[in-house]
Amino acid sequence: MTDQVQSGAPLTMGLFYETAFHTKEKAIFTLQDEDRVIDGHTYISLYKLYMECEDLTEYDFASKYMESWKQWDRITKTNWFEPYISRWRTELELKIKARALKSIVETASKEGKSSFEAQKYLLAKGYIDKTTEPNRRGRPSKLEVERKLKEEAFLDADIQADLERISQNDATIQ
Repeated sequence: MTDQVQSGAPLTMGLFYETAFHTKEKAIFTLQDEDRVIDGHTYISLYKLYMECEDLTEYDFASKYMESWKQWDRITKTNWFEPYISRWRTELELKIKARALKSIVETASKEGKSSFEAQKYLLAKGYIDKTTEPNRRGRPSKLEVERKLKEEAFLDADIQADLERISQNDATIQ
């Protein structure tokens, strides 16, 4: 579906209206979330195609809309495209996760063993990604702060007592 530059290499920046500086006539896509019509020419939103394809591996998407996986891989690894693909990937994951969560909620409202498992999952907030979700605990209580200070003071007193004992033993040995 995509074109090539005269050197034979597949287009990257030249595929997009916003980044095709010298080859606007070969641009097919827009980086916008919706299709764009400019001077009677429609530029297809690659974001929209990406979201409709729902391909977390991106292989089927690349095979359908790019010349090859290699071309897609080159595009996604460029600095200028990184903010776009990062947002798209996050949004696609959330879209798929939201649909799956709706299904789990529906299952939880029915009767049976799968309902019980779905309810446990929801109650345990299994849908929250523990690796990226920030620690929401907040500020420690005054009691916890006081306890920590006492522990440190106790440790400091122990260390001080040990140092005094060592220096006395050193004085007696000499």
